[in-house]
Amino acid sequence: MLTNEKGFTLVEILVSLTLLTTLVLSASYFFSQSNTISSYNNQKLVAVNLARSTLERIQLEPSSYITNGIAGSPYSYQSCQTSGGSACQNYRVLINNHQYTVNVVITQDNNEKDLKLVDIQVDVSLVTSDKSIKSTVEGYIANDSILQ
Repeated sequence: MLTNEKGFTLVEILVSLTLLTTLVLSASYFFSQSNTISSYNNQKLVAVNLARSTLERIQLEPSSYITNGIAGSPYSYQSCQTSGGSACQNYRVLINNHQYTVNVVITQDNNEKDLKLVDIQVDVSLVTSDKSIKSTVEGYIANDSILQ
């Protein structure tokens, strides 16, 4: 028998393999969670930007979204389909293979009426099987053409 054998024992190899496996699984879980969070943040950012751009479009051209004045609020894809509107594609937007839904709510209190302002709230939502994302932006329109 040799007394000066060099190498690793079976127990040392099993312990090192266990540690290595634990490290690799932990790292893969981290990257998986990072990817999930990044995807959610991307979809949330799209919803926020879509809400902002919709509000800007409404401020520039109210008739593209608002067809029946304050009385028609809230405006949505369903209400557009019911009324036979021609701009229903404004209320459902496909971005990055995700269907975002836009709803527009119009209100006006007495102070806003005196100032000839209309309060516009734009809600953008995305509902998927595992999460729901919603973004809301609010602003004013100084336009008498929608005050019916």
